[in-house]
Amino acid sequence: MPKRRIPLKTVSVAGMTVSQKAGRLVAHESKLERSFIVLAEFLPTVRIYEEQPVSVPYVGARGQKLVYHPDFLVEFSDEARRPALVEIKPISALKKHAQKFRYKFEAASAFARRQGWRFLILTDRVIEHPLVTAAHFLLPFRRGSLDVGHAELLLKTLEKFDGEASVSLVLDELVRLGCDRPEATRSVWIAAANFTVGCRFDSPLTMSSLISLPDRSQPLPRIRGLS
Repeated sequence: MPKRRIPLKTVSVAGMTVSQKAGRLVAHESKLERSFIVLAEFLPTVRIYEEQPVSVPYVGARGQKLVYHPDFLVEFSDEARRPALVEIKPISALKKHAQKFRYKFEAASAFARRQGWRFLILTDRVIEHPLVTAAHFLLPFRRGSLDVGHAELLLKTLEKFDGEASVSLVLDELVRLGCDRPEATRSVWIAAANFTVGCRFDSPLTMSSLISLPDRSQPLPRIRGLS
């Protein structure tokens, strides 16, 4: 469980996000951390993650004894891969407070090495990725179950269109075959959320987005530290 409780703030986007991987609400204290949670939740390379996972003692610039709480600990689906102790910071903050952060980050890096982990600092350049928008849209559909009949029709429809077609075109064909449009729409997004069909994650998902058979799908974008 988290070593530090994140307080609610009025000046940032502190709050809680539902996590299926953690099996509970996960706290965040910035919009950037919330985007990180969306990525960690969506990417199959991440097995589980925890916020504020450890307390790292360190000595500050004036010799004072302090405690640092890194933002997340990430464990991966590949068990051979070392867990990552992760700090989330905007590049602007890193530049502005470089000296202040130096001591705590050096302590965290040493702490992680002793645990057999690695310490990563992920910035907005990494986390603010188009995948966040698509993942944020699709994650709620992971909680649904895909109707077997709809799944078979969906794959057969994509085969008919040479393996790839827009969501709109696929839905029109499913409705022509007798499916209820709202239910068929839900099934398409459930299939995309669970990688039963492929889709492109470089732009927001709409009815014009292309979906494809799994063997025709593009690989997920690589996110440094998570993919």
